[in-house]
Amino acid sequence: MSQSTLRNRWYVFISLSIFFMISACGKLLEPPPTPPAPEDYIQAGWNAYEHKQYGEAVVQFDSALTVDAKAGEAYGGKAWCDLRFDQVEEAVQNGNLAVQNNYTKPDIYLLRATGALIQENYTDALSILSNVTGKVTTGWAFDHDPLVNYKGYVILTAQAHFYLGEFDQALILLQKIDDETRSIDPDDSSTWKYNGTLYKEKNHLLLAILDHQSTAVIGKKFPKLYN
Repeated sequence: MSQSTLRNRWYVFISLSIFFMISACGKLLEPPPTPPAPEDYIQAGWNAYEHKQYGEAVVQFDSALTVDAKAGEAYGGKAWCDLRFDQVEEAVQNGNLAVQNNYTKPDIYLLRATGALIQENYTDALSILSNVTGKVTTGWAFDHDPLVNYKGYVILTAQAHFYLGEFDQALILLQKIDDETRSIDPDDSSTWKYNGTLYKEKNHLLLAILDHQSTAVIGKKFPKLYN
């Protein structure tokens, strides 16, 4: 074999070696895959929540909090799941954490007010609901749960007034969402009729209205929104 042939083969060998080294280095220098952002986990959590897969939703919201412990919306998502599991204390705790971490959409206040009502903290419920006055209006609904809507907000507020014995305030609110109640005069017992029944006591009248509206709007009887 001639020196020229050997030299050519040597050049080919060196060229191929350099090529493979560069290829290998290129792979080594590739950045690692980007881990999911908290928002990705949060979106996955809401998707699971909307499909009533509350356990899976909690897993996704927890994953978001592992990446960012201050992801307020993840706390909010967990709070809604807690409420669906009848874990009221946990729902309130996570709802509070959501607000503390700057998740302040109307739904979280409705959740916290629901928790306060169930825990019989009626004045607290009204105070919490005051945060969404003017924000929750006709046609409003929570993006991830259509049962959480304007009518539900009115019912929540009316419930709090009812428990505090503020029957007239409760009636004024219910008249916003129930046409049949608009002919009721709180000072005229002859008008205390609802669904064909005439009531002698104002509180019994309001209880009937709240029962009917709670069932119609959210599928749950008064007094608890989520049973």
